[in-house]
Order: sequence, then structure tokens, then C-alpha cells
Amino acid sequence: MVSKGWHRAMAAGAIVFFVGSTVLWTMGSASLFVSPDETANHWFIRTFAQTGKFHIADPLNTALDGRIHPRSMAVIGQDIVPVGFLGLPTLYGLFASVLGMGIVPFLTPVIALCAVFAFRALVCRWFDERIANITTLLFLFHPALWYYTARFLMPNVLFVSLLIFSAALWFVRPFKRGWSPVLSGVLAGLAIFVRASEAYWVGALVVALAIWKWNTLKKGDLWLFVMGGIVGLLPFFLMNALTYGSPLTTGYTLPVAVENAGTAGETGQSGHALFPFGLDWAASARHIVGYGLALFWWMSALAAVGFVRAWKSHRAYAIAFVCLALWLGVWYGSWTIHDNPDPTQVTIANSYVRYWLPVFVLSVPFAALALVWLSDRFGRALLPACMACVMGLGVWGTFLSGQDGLFQAAETLRRSEVISDRVLSQIEPESVMIVDRSDKLFFPHRVVYPLRSEATYALMPRIVELVPLYYYGITFPTEDLEYLNGKKLKEMGLQIELVEHFSNESLYKLF
Repeated sequence: MVSKGWHRAMAAGAIVFFVGSTVLWTMGSASLFVSPDETANHWFIRTFAQTGKFHIADPLNTALDGRIHPRSMAVIGQDIVPVGFLGLPTLYGLFASVLGMGIVPFLTPVIALCAVFAFRALVCRWFDERIANITTLLFLFHPALWYYTARFLMPNVLFVSLLIFSAALWFVRPFKRGWSPVLSGVLAGLAIFVRASEAYWVGALVVALAIWKWNTLKKGDLWLFVMGGIVGLLPFFLMNALTYGSPLTTGYTLPVAVENAGTAGETGQSGHALFPFGLDWAASARHIVGYGLALFWWMSALAAVGFVRAWKSHRAYAIAFVCLALWLGVWYGSWTIHDNPDPTQVTIANSYVRYWLPVFVLSVPFAALALVWLSDRFGRALLPACMACVMGLGVWGTFLSGQDGLFQAAETLRRSEVISDRVLSQIEPESVMIVDRSDKLFFPHRVVYPLRSEATYALMPRIVELVPLYYYGITFPTEDLEYLNGKKLKEMGLQIELVEHFSNESLYKLF
């Protein structure tokens, strides 16, 4: 039985987690988001809820070579479509179609909370209740989970949550008469629908578990799981076919999406199907140390101690953790990603953190084992003190650390909303705006990116003939404006003039 003290602690932790997960929505902006991926997901959730499809027609794209779209979107014909997996916008769009768009900011926090307690049930089964209770509190205050739950339109927390639900249904068996394995398969299929790029390791893990437990495995349950998985995957094929014209085509494999790859600061070697980002061991090691170990150093230190303990008592779990950590570490670590404009910054907002969320989740029981060992060795009074420190560091890492903590992100969104409203009030509704990284401030207003592209320069005279044209971005020094007006733009029959300054950025009109 769980003591009242643990009940109260977990309930309080759940409330703090939920409230903290709404910071960007309550303190930031209801209409702007941190990344272009979130901007795209929000727009297509609304579109799907209203129309049941993922197409936004803009006739101007026919005349302008399909260039009118922000990052994380592409153009097929004159239709703007998502560049990303369709699972999250489909599932959340279904909720929004019934309950309205107001429900969307709360979906990921509620799902994540349910996943935390489903994971508790798994840890109870695999370890013991004391470890499970500690794991639950550490999990609620883990910056990787908390931060990307607050970034509620990123798919990674939903993906991991669906996998946790699938595992809980399989191992805990809350339902009888075959429903648990069937639903486990459905949820595993939906997890792949949300992030199809993870199908390699999810499939390998399922096969490995089936082989390991083959002699004791009920073959009927396995078939029920497989059939449920097929059902869960059907929306993946259906929505891809309806959106991109082929059940196996995703937004990431569209020729136009591949053509524009790297615009968000992502670079890497070209690889084959198994390693699409190449295979770079040195880069992987560097990124694993920087983002996998050093960023949340307090959890890494505890997990290292607990891993040694688990290797003796829970070796199968430890081996599964090592295999997954190596796979995701090399698979994503070989890719060099600069989500922050300053490539030297190591912050929680970098995509490695969300890509490696499954590893962070599996490491939490190791940290709990370490705290139990320290408590048993040096006195039980040490446990609450250590947990308070860990949870305090979790709050700091989520809300206050670096340039991308949630409080700083919320403040940035507030400032951006003021700029967005001011700029859009000064330009014509039918105009086109050339942007670099500011597309997420102005979409669904028409945007073209980037400015520093010969293809964009070549397009400018055609745009000006059709609609008013503006540029928003880093303020040009006087010599750059003189060069543009005296040579670069003059040769194309164009000129540029300042409309208004906004700190170190400005709005210009081209004519």
C-alpha cells in the first residue's frame, strides 16, 4: 500500500507539473510558438478540425513556383501541406473538432501526467513500489519531460506517452479477455503514426522481447498485439495517401521538403535508409556528452550510480537501456543541429533533448535506485533532502536555465506578439513578406524565405508585379542598403526602403 505521505507528494507533484506545463500558454502568447514545427502543427490542427484535411490552397503559389510557405511546410501544386508526421495534428485535430481549439494546450500535459503514472505501474512491476514512488516524483520534475510537455505542440512527449501506455497494457494487463494486448498494439501503432522515424528501434525492441520471452509467451496475445498494431498504423497510411498522394510518403520525404532541408539550422552527412543523418562517431560522442549527460548533470550522476546497482539486480532492463541509448545517441547524434541562432549554446531547446526523451525516461529508475541506496547507506533522512534538491534543480533546468528556459521563452513570445501585431497592422493583407527566421511571427500571412538566396532574389520582380512585397529581418547597415539600392536590386528594377525599426530588426518595403 502507498502511504498517505507518498500520495500527497505525488498529488502535489502532479499539480505543480500540470501548472508549470501551461506556462507558455498562460504567460507567453496564445497565437505564437517557439518553433516553426509548433506553428505548423497548430495551424494544421485547426485546419483538420474544420475541414478534415491538411491542405491550405494559395493561388499565388502557382505563379511563384510554390515558394509561398513558412518553414515546416511545403507546397504541392498550390496547396500548402505539412512537412512533418501527421499523427499529432490528426489526433489533436480530432479532439479539437469535438471540444474546440481551446482544449489543445491541455492535451499534452494531461497525456503526459497519465503516462507518468502508467510508468509508475511499470516500475512497480519491474522493480518495487518504493522505487516506483521515487521514480514518479523524479519523472515529474525531469526537465526533458517538463519542458517538452510545455512545448505542447511538439510530438515527442505524445510519442513517448503512447509507448508507455502500450507497455503498461502489455505488462500490467489492466483489462481481461484479450483487450490489453489488442489495445497495447493499437497504441504502439499510433506511436509510430506520431513519429514514424522511431519505427526502427520500436520494432526491434518488440521483436527482441518476443524472442526473449518466446517459450513463455502466449502466441494468441502476440497475434492480438500484431493485429492491434496494424489497426493503429492504418491512419498513418491513410492520412499520408490523402495528403501527399502515397501511403508511404511523408512530409519529410517530399521532393520539395528534401530540397529545402537544412533551413532550420540542421546539417549532417547524407546517409542511407538506416542512417539518414550519416554515421559520425565523433559528433555522436560530442553531442551525447553535451546534451545527454552534462545538460542534466544531477540526473546523469544519480543514474550512473543506479545503473551499476541495476546491472546486478535488473540486468535485462539495464541492457535494454544501453541498447536504446546507443542507437538513439548515434542515430541522432551524427546529425549536427543548431536550433539556437548561436551554435555555441547548449540549451534544453535543442532537438537532441526531445529526440532522446525515451532514454531520459528509462534512466529515471536508475536515479531512484541511487537515491534508495544512498538513503539506506547514510540514513533515511537523506532521501527527502536529496529529492528536494533534485526537484529544485528540475525547476531551475526547466524554467530558468540559459536562453531557452520556459520563463525566458514566454517573455520572448510576449515581445514577438507585440512586434507581429505592429508589423501586420502596417502591411496589406494580400502582401508577401520575405523573412529569415521570423516566419513563425507572421504566418498565416504569406511568407517567403530566406532573403539571402538567389532563388528568392530572382522571384522578387515577379512578386512585386502581383502584390506588395516586404522584408522583415536583421536591420541592414547603411552600406548594405546602399549596395542593394545602387546595384543588387537596381539591376532587377527594384528598390528597398525602411518602414520601421524593431530593436535590432526592421521592416522594409520593396518596390
